[in-house]
Formats: sequence, structure tokens, C-alpha cells
Amino acid sequence: FPSHDNKFKGSSIGERLDFVETLSKEEKEFVIEVLSIWITEERENLKKNKSDTQSIAILIQVKEDLEHTNINTKLALEYLAINLIQ
Repeated sequence: FPSHDNKFKGSSIGERLDFVETLSKEEKEFVIEVLSIWITEERENLKKNKSDTQSIAILIQVKEDLEHTNINTKLALEYLAINLIQ
């Protein structure tokens, strides 16, 4: 799956929702790994003043929810797609 910055964060909400539709069909462990990569990218961007802490907080919350609760993967990713700052 593509980098968070290039494909997801810069996309429209409709494009994000299409992407999470595909991603949500993957195994939960894979989705968690993708989110971990995106969190790392956001932290790197924060060092370069190209990100904000709210984006990181949303990514971390969704990742933790997927790791520690029985939340529906698609719903969690849709929340992320709608609430992540561009």
C-alpha cells in the first residue's frame, strides 16, 4: 500500500473512503502495520514542520483501537479517512 503522505493524506475524502474500503479487506494485523508506518511518516513530517499533532493523535488512536478492542476495521478506517487533516 502506498505511503500515507502521497496517496491518503493528500486525497479527497471520497478517494480516502475508496482506499479504506480496499484496505479494510486485509487482515487486521496488516492494517495495524500500515498505520504504524503512517505514524512514523507523520512523526518525521512533524520534525520538518509538515504535519500536526492532531493527525498523529488520530492515527495512534485508530491503531490502538484496532489492537486492543473488537472495533470493526472498516469503521475505524472510515473514521480516520473523514477526520484526518489534509
